[in-house]
Amino acid sequence: MASRLQRVLDHIRSKVEDDDDLPVNLIEKSRKGFKFQNWAKVESCQPDRLFYPRCVQDVVDIVKLAADRKKKVKAFGAGHSPSDIACTDGYMLSLDQMNRVLFLDAETGVVQVEAGARLHEINTLMSKHGLAFPSLGSIAEQSIAGAISTGTHGTGMSHGIVARRIMEVEFVNGVGDVMVCSRDHQQDLFLSVCCGLGCIGIITKITIKMDKSFHLRAKEVPAQMTDLLADIPTLAESAEYVRFHWY
Repeated sequence: MASRLQRVLDHIRSKVEDDDDLPVNLIEKSRKGFKFQNWAKVESCQPDRLFYPRCVQDVVDIVKLAADRKKKVKAFGAGHSPSDIACTDGYMLSLDQMNRVLFLDAETGVVQVEAGARLHEINTLMSKHGLAFPSLGSIAEQSIAGAISTGTHGTGMSHGIVARRIMEVEFVNGVGDVMVCSRDHQQDLFLSVCCGLGCIGIITKITIKMDKSFHLRAKEVPAQMTDLLADIPTLAESAEYVRFHWY
């Protein structure tokens, strides 16, 4: 009986709760009335509130607020995923204001960035220091956190997905704890966060191992689909980078 009464009270509280009564540090970093639409414009939602965190502590405060008010929390970057994975009627977090490069060592190629940094922003800065991702997808509008969380990949049999270049990840878990994991520390957790579809927590910082910048020479030829399908293994290993466009 007590448990049922508590559920009823929680339900009433959620209905009458004034969401405008936010912590002072979050008032200017949020708004109501936002409608999210993904990049392909095939999925949309209207969250209860949109937040624009500017630092890790903001993310911690938002997650704890959501837990206290029994709201779901979803973070998004460019919204490039064709699914509804970012959608919620709870709280949404845009990481666009967490897009700084925090550390860069041109000699070792180690770079640390905030999770909201877009790939094209990282590429532009890296090129000035003689560094580059070894392989990326066709679009550079994605955030780095979104790219690794959804398994974004480029071409080349030897390069793997973008997340393969990640050395360390900082994220905020579902109760507001800041967690740090890497390939050498809490490896199982690290591998779960990389390509984790946002289920493990909200990524805030990412450390990446870059390659030295390089030039590519492209060769493009038309081909029949039947010929491609008959010889895919040979073609896939015929160059470091190989891709097919189907028209």
